Amino acid sequence: MPRPDIRRDQQAPDGSAARRTQPPPAGTHGVDDQPGPDRATRHRRGYPAVLGLFAVAGAPALWTATVVFLRLSGVGPGPWADRTGTLLSILATLVAALWTLLLWQRPGPSGHTPGPWRGAGLLALTVAAIMDTAGLLATLAGVTGPLARAVLLTWLSVTLCRHYGLTLTVWHPRVRNRSAAAAAVMTSAFWAFFLYWGTLVLKAGLMRLPGPAPRTDPPADPAVVQLVARMIWSATMEELVVTAAVVVLLTAARRPLWECLVAVALMRTLPHLYYGPSAVALIPMGIGCAYLYHRYRRVLPLSLAHLAFNLLTLLPTHLVLQAQYMTLLLLCAAAGTTQILSATSKPEKPGHPGKNTTRL
Repeated sequence: MPRPDIRRDQQAPDGSAARRTQPPPAGTHGVDDQPGPDRATRHRRGYPAVLGLFAVAGAPALWTATVVFLRLSGVGPGPWADRTGTLLSILATLVAALWTLLLWQRPGPSGHTPGPWRGAGLLALTVAAIMDTAGLLATLAGVTGPLARAVLLTWLSVTLCRHYGLTLTVWHPRVRNRSAAAAAVMTSAFWAFFLYWGTLVLKAGLMRLPGPAPRTDPPADPAVVQLVARMIWSATMEELVVTAAVVVLLTAARRPLWECLVAVALMRTLPHLYYGPSAVALIPMGIGCAYLYHRYRRVLPLSLAHLAFNLLTLLPTHLVLQAQYMTLLLLCAAAGTTQILSATSKPEKPGHPGKNTTRL
C-alpha cells in the first residue's frame, strides 16, 4: 500500500501542523542554516569582526601611508613615526596569531580541534614575520616577512569565518555546472584586470589636481624577489582579507550590498593615502572588486588580476618586458589550473545551494 503524502493542512501526532522541509531560497547560500553562532550573533558581531580584521591587516599600512602623506604635505613627523610603524606591524602580527589561537580553543561547528602541527606552523609564521619586520634576518630579508604575514592573514580569515558558521573554500569549490564555473572565473579575472587599468588611468588624471605630490610606488628600488613578495602580500591582504572575508561577514550579518561595497572600498583606499588626492581613484576599483566577489564568489581570479597588474606596473623598467611574459604565463597557468579544478571538483547536489563560500 503506497505511503500517503503529508500535506500542509494535515496534523502531526503532537497536534502541530506538519511541514515539508524546504531548501533555502536561492541567493541566501544557506547562511542561516549553517552551524555555529546563531543569526542574531552574526548580526551583532559583523562589524566588530570586520574592523578587527582590518586592524591586524591594514593598520600598519594605514599608519605608514598617513605618515608619508603628512610628510608630502610638509608637516610630517620625525623618525619616531617610522619606529612606531615597525612596532605596529609587530603588534598586528602578534594579535593575528593570538586571535587565531583563541578561535582554535573554542569548539567549531564541526567540533574539530586543530592538531599540534597547526600550532607549530602558527608559531613559525609568527616568529618569521616578527624577525623580518625587526630586521633580524640576514637572508631572505624583506621576503620572509610579507609571505609569512600573507599566510597568517589567510589562516586568520578562514578561521574567523569558520567560527561564525561560514566557510572560505579556496581550493575545492562545489559547483553545479563546471563549464559555467570556469566561465565565471575568467569573467571575474577579466573585469578585475580591467578595473585595475582603469584605476591607473583615473589616477593619472587626478594627479593633475592641486595637492601634495604623490609618492612613487615603490619608494625605493628593492630586489625583485622582495618586490614580488610584497605584491603577493598585497594581493592576499586586499583581495582575500579586505574584500572576500569582509563581504562574507557583512553579508552574513544581513548588511545591505551597498554597505558592503562602501566598507570594502574605504578599507582598500585608506592604506594608499600616500598617493595624495589621486587615492580617490581606488574607490571605484574597490567597489568593483567587491561586487565581482559578491557576484561570482571567486577569490583567486581577483588575486591573480591584482598580481598580474602589479607585475606589469611596479617592476623596474628593465624588467617590464620580462614582466609581460611572466604575466602572460601566469594568466595561462591560471586558466589551465581553473579548468582542471573545475573539471575535478565535486558537483553540488540539486536542491542544496550550499554554504556562503569563497570559491576559486
